[in-house]
Amino acid sequence: IVEPPRFFEAFLQGRDYSEVPDITARICGICPMAYLMGAQQAMEQAFKVEITKGIRDLRRLMYCGEWIESHVLHAAMLHAPDFLGLDDSLQLAAKDPAVVEKALQLKKLGNDILVPAIV
Repeated sequence: IVEPPRFFEAFLQGRDYSEVPDITARICGICPMAYLMGAQQAMEQAFKVEITKGIRDLRRLMYCGEWIESHVLHAAMLHAPDFLGLDDSLQLAAKDPAVVEKALQLKKLGNDILVPAIV
């Protein structure tokens, strides 16, 4: 898969630095936390902000929650239908609802880990 440059940096030109994490989080609708944290960490380095162990641990937990929910979404809802010769996850749900139900439970687990960490 070849993906050409998308030049997201252009969205940031002329913006206040405090807007950068929210803007970059929208680069990907499946894994916004990775982009948000990358921008946040770049700003922390630029401003020489020291992050405590507790904050690092909380961020790790957030990453783990996002990793679970995004990988389940990709594997079960986006890729599995292709591997099984189906057009989409709706056909997968019709053919084997238990698989989709389990995937949604796992995705919810990731969200349950992620959301309390950011609220």
